Amino acid sequence: MLWRFALTLFLSLCGLSVSFSVSAFDIKVAEGLCYGVAEDDAKKIKKTLRKYKVRLPKVYQEVQCNGRSLLKFALERHAYNAGKYLVEKLPDEMLNDAGPDGYMVLSWGEFNGYKDSPILKEIRRRL
Repeated sequence: MLWRFALTLFLSLCGLSVSFSVSAFDIKVAEGLCYGVAEDDAKKIKKTLRKYKVRLPKVYQEVQCNGRSLLKFALERHAYNAGKYLVEKLPDEMLNDAGPDGYMVLSWGEFNGYKDSPILKEIRRRL
């Protein structure tokens, strides 16, 4: 319990917060993905997925960065390379699903002023 507090404190001091489940494995995966998106580094995202032997569709709905899904976080951070990579690797139905906040990425992005984002353009192209 204390380690969760320490990790949350550390990440908030770094400007990031990661929502996580109970296992340390899940925390490592979430950290790697969130940092990869925050740094707009698709290679770091790929490396994290390979290192922990997970597939993006399996973990996408579980990981949140600063209270946002990975794609919404990429939009906020203007992480276009990372966002495009996420869009390429996620199935169409996941791109069209409402997230935990109840909004689809496309409608959320347009409502929040990201309608000209390359990430949203890629989502529109896929759908």
